[in-house]
Amino acid sequence: MAGRGFDLRQMLKFWRSHAANPGNWKGSISFPQAPGTWEGQITAENTTTSKVVHSIVIPQTAKEMTSYMESDFMLKHGGPVQPTTFVSHWWGNRFYYDIVCICEHATGLSGYLLDGLINHARFKELVS
Repeated sequence: MAGRGFDLRQMLKFWRSHAANPGNWKGSISFPQAPGTWEGQITAENTTTSKVVHSIVIPQTAKEMTSYMESDFMLKHGGPVQPTTFVSHWWGNRFYYDIVCICEHATGLSGYLLDGLINHARFKELVS
C-alpha cells in the first residue's frame, strides 16, 4: 500500500468522472459545473463507499487483479503516488462524505468553498 496512494487532483477526477451532475444536487451552490463526464454512477445523497467499490473499483480491477491505482483510469491520471496521509473510512458511509473529509483535510476549506472545490473549481484553479 505504501506506493499506492492518490493525490487530491486524482480523487477529484475520479469523483467528476463517476458522480452525478452537481447542478442537480439539493443545496449545491450556483457556480458553473467543473469539467468532467459526470456519468452519474455515484450520487452525493446515497452512494456508500461499499457501493463505489463494488460497482466501479472491483469491475475495473478484477480481470488484472490489481489495485485501483493501477487501473486504466488511474494510470491515465498519473498512477499511484506516495501517500502522505492515511485515510480510514467506514464502508457504509456516503462516499461523498469521504471526499469532503479528504478535501477538507487537504485544503482547510469548509462549507460552500469546499463544495466549490469539489464540484465546481476548474483544475487550473487548483494549481498554486
